[in-house]
Amino acid sequence: MKLLLGLTTATFFLYSSILLADTKLALNWKEEPEFGGFYEALPFYKKQNLNITIQVGGSGTPTTQMLMNSVVDYAIVSAEEIILSADRDPKRKLVAIFAVFETSPYMIMAHENFKGKSLATLFQDSTQTISLQKGLPYVDYLLKKFAPVKAQIVPYTGGISLFQSNLKISQQGFITSEAILADQQKLKNKTWLVADEGFNPYLAVLAVREDYLKNNRAAVKKMVEATREGWLLYLKNPQATNLLMSQKNPAMSLQTMNLSLEKMKSLMKFEPLLLGQMKAERWQTLQQQMFELKLIKKTSRTEELFQNF
Repeated sequence: MKLLLGLTTATFFLYSSILLADTKLALNWKEEPEFGGFYEALPFYKKQNLNITIQVGGSGTPTTQMLMNSVVDYAIVSAEEIILSADRDPKRKLVAIFAVFETSPYMIMAHENFKGKSLATLFQDSTQTISLQKGLPYVDYLLKKFAPVKAQIVPYTGGISLFQSNLKISQQGFITSEAILADQQKLKNKTWLVADEGFNPYLAVLAVREDYLKNNRAAVKKMVEATREGWLLYLKNPQATNLLMSQKNPAMSLQTMNLSLEKMKSLMKFEPLLLGQMKAERWQTLQQQMFELKLIKKTSRTEELFQNF
């Protein structure tokens, strides 16, 4: 144990795959800065006598189902997914215990040559085409808010290929991802955060099953405290972990990792709460919005959806 605690975070990350572990944390995507603090926390988990191993995800990784079916004990989900799962299967509720993003990174991106200054003007411009994935809560929210929409709506195909091909095309995405890709391709753009339009769910949420929390509350509290330590250290000194994540995920360069983290920092201001803590009114608002969008049939008590540690 002394040898393990003496490892640097970077060395620990390299050798974490050979450590004995009995508790899995499932990510809903590959190694990227939105998970950097969890990797940075690996030595802190060990210090708390928590044997945590991180399971990398990818496109379509069903972390909510993995969590609900006890395939893993911790998983990264979104606030919307927690509310949807509570509505669909109230006997197997998920509970949010830490949020990476205080402000949602969801955004809509247009080319700089679009003269409008707001999302309302974009959605009301019949000469524009917007690439969106209908069915996503934030997309449905925007389509309802700006109805009747005059812009042409086409399916979102991922990445920025459509955006690259046509100066009249705008698209959905993350301010920490697609917007950076566009900048790197020297595609001049303008972006709007969906949060500024009133839809602001917590994202990159660490969640557990309700029953697991009840039976392991002390361990969950340690998990959150260690996670917070990891994130605080990562935000202060991310170089080693970003380098290692870029090696594990070569599709995202070290430069892109660093740029993404810089975008993230402005979205992680939890004051006056501690890093990762959430507000009840935000959950109440989100539930009501999803109810009005007919995405859920009923609402849950907010204390059943999240707990702060």
